[in-house]
Amino acid sequence: MVCCKKLTYLTLPRKIQTPDQTWHCLCVYYRKGLLMANRAQNKALATIFLFQGAYFVVTGIWPVLNMASFITATGPKQDTWLVEMVGLLSASIGLTYLVASLRKQRLPLVLGYATSVSFLVMDITYVASQVINRIYLLDAAIQCLFLTALTFFLIKDRSASGKLQR
Repeated sequence: MVCCKKLTYLTLPRKIQTPDQTWHCLCVYYRKGLLMANRAQNKALATIFLFQGAYFVVTGIWPVLNMASFITATGPKQDTWLVEMVGLLSASIGLTYLVASLRKQRLPLVLGYATSVSFLVMDITYVASQVINRIYLLDAAIQCLFLTALTFFLIKDRSASGKLQR
């Protein structure tokens, strides 16, 4: 399957009928930057992803390296293998942020929003239902800061250029 490189604007069929059309639409989305921020985007966004990436890597590998101290800080856990798996996934996402930011590549905006919203919702939901320790509200606050900063600089970029940078 080859993606069309001649498109100058985005048109999506209302009803996608074949796998080729689906692939084509995804290529257009990617090529037009709708799934990721443009590499020429604001340095502030790259810095935000750099810090969030470092945070995810550090907090992600912590339970893998020293489960005892992690449990001391966050409270008892039933399935430590699951804690380690979530930690490794968090570290993997963090590495993605770090690499994109340091190499000045396209920033994964959708992944950034989705991951932070996921952690935020889980932190608040399970602290409120007293399943996890209140220390997780600190993580929720960090996710809120990331989401706020990300949104602020995207809106600032949009107003400065008259349209959202892709």
